[in-house]
Amino acid sequence: MDNTIESISEIGIRICLDLRPYSIIDKKKFNELYEKLDELNTKINITTPSLIPKELIKMLLYISDGIIVQCNFSEKKDHLINEWIILNSRLSKIFNVRNDKTVEVNIEQELDSHTNHVKIHTAGIIFKQLHQLIYNSDLILTPSRYKEVGSLYDTKDENLMAYWRFLSIIESKLN
Repeated sequence: MDNTIESISEIGIRICLDLRPYSIIDKKKFNELYEKLDELNTKINITTPSLIPKELIKMLLYISDGIIVQCNFSEKKDHLINEWIILNSRLSKIFNVRNDKTVEVNIEQELDSHTNHVKIHTAGIIFKQLHQLIYNSDLILTPSRYKEVGSLYDTKDENLMAYWRFLSIIESKLN
């Protein structure tokens, strides 16, 4: 599994170099990432590990959030939003947190309890909550509100504000 995680990190860095500052979505690189995520999903299902490295979660958050952040600096957001939806649907499959099986979890406590690893279920809840906040935000529902570059951070949208607060907490706990 270590080689797969290392490959995901390497691809993630290349994706983020394209993403910032030019808003480039290189489908070839994203397809490489998706292949590695499928490989990771297979390994998780075969070995059923209960913990995954925090470094993997940090990289996946960095890519996902990088797309959202770049929406703030790009006049055209459709290609960014579309790729974000694809990426997050893949992450949802890997970390598979179903609505009927969601258990109350103190995310901060869970992230503090394991030095270099995160429970797969906890990672799933993190990605699911972040996904829901963005998916229910004006960025997705009415993207025309954010035509002006820089307007994404100057918002009253409760979901976007909650997204950045939650992400900030998660990132601080992963470091």
